[in-house]
Amino acid sequence: MSELSHITLMDKAMFEKTEGHSASSQTVNHPPSTGSSSLLLQSYKKYKLLDEYTDASTIRIEDTLYQHVPVTNDPTTLKDGTNYLYIITESGETWFAPQFSGGQKLTHGGLIRKALGIEKGTPTPPVLSSGAIVKYDHEFFLNLASGHFVPDVPAYIPTVEILFDKLGKNYSLGVQVGYAHTHYKSLRVDSCAQSSFELTKNLKDFKLALLDYLHSDFNSETQAVAAKIFDSINVAGEVFDEENLPTFSEKELELLVQDEKLSTLVQHYKSYCPEAIAQRLPEDPNPKSSFSMT
Repeated sequence: MSELSHITLMDKAMFEKTEGHSASSQTVNHPPSTGSSSLLLQSYKKYKLLDEYTDASTIRIEDTLYQHVPVTNDPTTLKDGTNYLYIITESGETWFAPQFSGGQKLTHGGLIRKALGIEKGTPTPPVLSSGAIVKYDHEFFLNLASGHFVPDVPAYIPTVEILFDKLGKNYSLGVQVGYAHTHYKSLRVDSCAQSSFELTKNLKDFKLALLDYLHSDFNSETQAVAAKIFDSINVAGEVFDEENLPTFSEKELELLVQDEKLSTLVQHYKSYCPEAIAQRLPEDPNPKSSFSMT
């Protein structure tokens, strides 16, 4: 998939205006399970340390530079106007360190090893995302930096989801966009676009609800339909392929409509569904006041 295609996907998943794209106004009685949150993280694409940074001598030099460098997992403690490195671990942890220490540029590989206490000789684990970030009061700006890990544009999705979970809606997140390439040697605040808290939350809630459905319903045919919907909207997923998105047969669409639990869930998030699904769902003149996966 081309980088420009990825940018288009990111726009749809994070930056579209929320008018006309919000979930139904009905109340949702569906707190996500711990299991579904873990499964969502597991579904995201991971990015390994590049081979040229895996030799023992390089790792030793990088880790030595971090010996007296403080790292934090709390973005609110970052000093305003100071550039930091960030990494998002496989388990969804966020870690930050100054971009420079004593005139030396620090590395993302060194950051994850310091943050997770990776012992000498143990392979450096992959990340969900990495880059540079800067804070100004309640505004954060970040990018996907080139370097030890090279995450693709969809990596912005778990990054923004996780940061919004930690920060809440009173903070804003801007991500660096606007070029055909996706990785940046420097963080440019003036090239950042604001991500939508509402859109990010709604899409994440939809993915979590689908995962809960997949692990609570025992109809294998409708589970297959739900899995296809999940794979279609999970842009940051390991298996996502824009050029080979799942298609839905007439039988599958009919199964969806006939399954009250799944159709109610999907109706609530209709504006985030694949087009074939959204077009098949009937308009509901009397929406239920709530739905529950229990």
